[in-house]
Parts: sequence; C-alpha cells; structure tokens
Amino acid sequence: MKIKIDITSALRRPLRDLEYLETKILKIHNDLKKQSLAKKDSLAWITYPSNYDKETFLAMHNKAKEWKYNGVKKVVVIAAGGTYLGIRAGYEFIYSKYTNNEPDLELIFASNDLSADELVYKLNLVSDTKFAILVISNSGNTIETLITFKEFHNLLTKKELENTNSYIIVVSQDNQGSLLQYAKKHNYKYFLVPKNSPSHYSILTPLGLFAFMCAGIDVAAMLKAATKMQEELDNLQATKNFAYLYAATRHYLNQEKAFAIEKLIYHEPRLKAFSLWWKQLVANSEGKEGKGIWPSIEAYNDQKLENINNNTTLAFKTMLLCLNPLKNLKLNSNHKEYDLLNYLDQQDQKIALNPSYDLVEYNYKSKHEDPIILIKFDAYDESSLGALFTFFHNAMLMSTYLLNLEPFEQPALDVYKNNILNTLTKTNK
Repeated sequence: MKIKIDITSALRRPLRDLEYLETKILKIHNDLKKQSLAKKDSLAWITYPSNYDKETFLAMHNKAKEWKYNGVKKVVVIAAGGTYLGIRAGYEFIYSKYTNNEPDLELIFASNDLSADELVYKLNLVSDTKFAILVISNSGNTIETLITFKEFHNLLTKKELENTNSYIIVVSQDNQGSLLQYAKKHNYKYFLVPKNSPSHYSILTPLGLFAFMCAGIDVAAMLKAATKMQEELDNLQATKNFAYLYAATRHYLNQEKAFAIEKLIYHEPRLKAFSLWWKQLVANSEGKEGKGIWPSIEAYNDQKLENINNNTTLAFKTMLLCLNPLKNLKLNSNHKEYDLLNYLDQQDQKIALNPSYDLVEYNYKSKHEDPIILIKFDAYDESSLGALFTFFHNAMLMSTYLLNLEPFEQPALDVYKNNILNTLTKTNK
C-alpha cells in the first residue's frame, strides 16, 4: 500500500452521498481512455512512466553522472510555476535537514519570479563553485526563465570552463519556442517533453526527471511506483478508485455542501514544497470560469489550530500524513516532577504529537463538525513520491472534468505572459 484515503470524517454516508456521481465519473473515465475529452497526445504523461523512451532515460542518466564525475557541485534549476514547484517538492520530499543522506548534486532553484534581489542572491550561491545549468520551459517562451537563464549563462561563461556548452541542459517541448531554438543554434544538449503535455501534469516526464537524476533520486523506483499506481487507478468504480474517490468527495463538498475552500494541512516541514505543488496543480486545473475550489495550505501547529478550525462553513480540510516517518522517538517522563505527563510514557512521538488522530476525533465530537479527508502514504521514499504524484494528477483530472472544465487550459496564465511581454517590450522602446 502506497496511498490510502479516509473520508469517514468528511461524509456521513460515503457510498450513498457519492452514488449520484458514479455514472458521470464512468463516462469521463471512458472518454479519457478514448481521448475524446482532451487534445490528442495531451494525456501522454499518463503512460510515460510505463512507456518512457529508454534512449532518453539513459542519456539523462549518463549526463547526470558526467556532471558529477566532472566535479559539478551544484545544478541551477531554472524553471517557473508548476515545474519549479514539482521538482522542489520531490527534492525536499527525499532530502531534508532531518536525514543523513545528501544529494549527489545540490539543486539551486531559480527563476520563479522576477525579483532582482533574489536573482543576485542565487547568482552569489554559485559564484565560487563549479555549477551546471538546467533550464526548463515547456513552452520555451517563459519570460522569467529566459531572463534568469541569460544571467546564469553569463556567469558560467566567465568561469572559462572547457566546453562550456556541456554544462547546460535544456528541457522543453519540440515546438517553435525560443528556448529550444536557441539550444539548437548553440548546440546545447536538450531533452524533450512529450508533445502537448501540460507542464502542471508532466513532472514524471523529462520535465522533472532529469533534475531528480542530478540530485541522485532513484527515478526508476519513482516510475515503477507511478506505473503501479496508475494500474490501480484503472479501477472504474469511484468508491474503490482512491483518486476518483478524492475527486468525488471534494466535488460533493463543494457542489452539494457549498464548501468553497480546501485547506491542505501538512504537519511535517518537508511537505511544504509538496503542498505548494498541490496548490498550483489545483489552481491551474480547475481555477477558471468562476468555478473550482479555492486551494490553500496550512502548516499544523498550535498557533495555526485556531485558523484551521475557523471558517467551518467555507472550508473543508485535507490532511497529508506519512505513516512511517524516517525518525521517531519514545517519550519518557520518569521524573517525579513530570508526573502530570506520565500518561505519555513510551508513546511514539509521531502518535502523541501527530495532530491527525486527535483532530479527527475532536471534529467528530464538536458542534461545528468540519469535513476532513485523510490522505496517507507509506514513507518519505521514491516509491511513495511517484505514487503521490500519480494519485493527485488523476484526482485533479477527474475533479476538473466533473466541473465541466478543461484541466489543461490556462487562460489567466496566457494573459499574464502577454502582459509581461508587452510591459518589457514597451520598456525597451
């Protein structure tokens, strides 16, 4: 078991409450299989983990090893939006200050905004070390990415390395985007994302995989777990398909019970980046036409408890829980002066201090019963990571189509990009 969902504190009668969605979910599922809902090839990301290009996989693997062999210490990952968040989510999921394992190559994340202070800070992080550049843009025209790439490219050139081009990798779609054309012109090595794959659903393609390989993450284990999860999610019955069950539950709470906000609660700091990736995925998928659930995230601690339990008529909660954290300890209170805490003797800290169990029980008993969805995963490892990415991709795909929206279209993002481009063009006139 890699992923488990518990909706018993979200719905009083799960089977009966969700029964009315069975027919629609089945139709959406069948239409997706026939690719009659989405653009041709826009669902290539679904089968990529089980049907990835072996030659590309080997080339990425060898390039990551080459950089490490040649003394590269840091890789500057230049990406924006869901791509940046997805790679950072995976990186911090596997490597954190709580573990002894170190990445093969440290990842430095850049270009998520246009802050001059942030850009100068990131440039200084690699100014005195040997670094390589991984620049990623699905469209090839992301303004933040191109600006940041220009600055890091200048810094890399000043180091006068032998064959500077070998320290630059481009990841993009095979299109007419500026980035890929520039890479071809200057003979940079590049890896292609499956055509028409939307960036917020493509983290398990070269869009995210090469960065993971550079860090030393076991990508093969991720893809294997993602493939297995996808096979499990081929079960059509909504009450047995965990991803569809999650999608149906949030749809019911939004449409039938008027909950407009979903708060993803995480209690481990290393899950913050993953939670931000989830937020971006939800917003990009269903945040359009005045529809969709407003996604927010909340770190669980005693100071946030009041916020978490406020707005009960507006927000339902989803809690992300690790069943087997890497570290644990037994709580002891043997000294007499601590006799008030003796009831904690020999309890696991993850149980005594983990908010999920007590909070669920509290909400059952409270007058203002907030719906809570529990999503549990096995451990902080590559298998759970691959399964989680696949779970949420499938869930958001179904959730968006239940709202009669197109998950891959991002009209607001297109407006933003055009406005940024127009502003920069006017400034340079």
